Amino acid sequence: MSPLTEADRVPGSDAGQFTAAPERRLLLAVEAEVTVAVVVTPSGHRPPPCRRRSTVGTSTKPKRGPRLRHRPTTASQRRLSQGARPAIIERSAIIDQFSLQRGETVRPFGESPISSDVTSSGHQLLARSRVLGVLAPEDRAHLSEQCVERRFDKNQVVYVEGAPADSMLILGSGALKVSSYSADGSELILASVVPGEAIGELGMLSGLPRSATVTATEPSSAMMLSRAIVVRLIEDRPAVALAMLQSMADQTRRITGVAADLVFLDVHQRVARFLVTNARGPSNTVRATQTYLGASVGASRQRVNVCLQEFKRDGWIAISSGSIRVLDPESLSRYVTT
Repeated sequence: MSPLTEADRVPGSDAGQFTAAPERRLLLAVEAEVTVAVVVTPSGHRPPPCRRRSTVGTSTKPKRGPRLRHRPTTASQRRLSQGARPAIIERSAIIDQFSLQRGETVRPFGESPISSDVTSSGHQLLARSRVLGVLAPEDRAHLSEQCVERRFDKNQVVYVEGAPADSMLILGSGALKVSSYSADGSELILASVVPGEAIGELGMLSGLPRSATVTATEPSSAMMLSRAIVVRLIEDRPAVALAMLQSMADQTRRITGVAADLVFLDVHQRVARFLVTNARGPSNTVRATQTYLGASVGASRQRVNVCLQEFKRDGWIAISSGSIRVLDPESLSRYVTT
């Protein structure tokens, strides 16, 4: 129905006063998906006065009319209007969201041009690698020409859990962590990667998506090998397959140890084992924040802080900014086994 026009205005009436035929008394004005009924009376006629009802013993709250709402048209809209939640959530989207909240950089890393310096450094890195160090020098030189150098900033995500596994990395410098995240963003650090170690070969060889998220804990560099190159290398050099199996067996043993500690040890014992295992150098120093330590032992930073303060009072450790010095590793070791 068309709205009132100037032809419906009563001559000599106010600017807002209109007249209309009886059949046009009921107009429907639709705005923002809400239907509003407007009653227009002829000019000069007032609507009958409303009789005021007694409010004694009754509620003064005005009665609401029928609630009008927009009905969903598609099946997905009907499910969402009924409170249904999507059944499938992209794992990579969850990881990206919590990574951004933690200040981690999630971006695709670009390829660096291969120069003679990169080829030389790649040859030296392959010689230090536990997996590819078994190759003859001429094989390493040929393989270094097919590697691609990758550089990662601190907190940059290298691999995302659930992503396709089509390559592996040989870490040259820096450090990486292998983590698994829960739906609410809680992190459990499964392993740490140091220079010379390989990462990503498990998913690459199995043909399955990435089973964990890998993040750089400091500025790092690595050499990347595609799946086609590694498969061809294994076929031509069986010693590489044996070295790769040994590396994956060590990773499995570490993961098994982490699972056993979570089940059989309490938080204090897990913190003590972490300190004894990761103490480095003549000063027995563990360079890790309390947040990182908590993610490694499956506990919150607050609970880790309580454990560290107790060990400090016992004279077993000394705490400083960003590091923990183990003063009495024997006492910590005995505490783990008691």
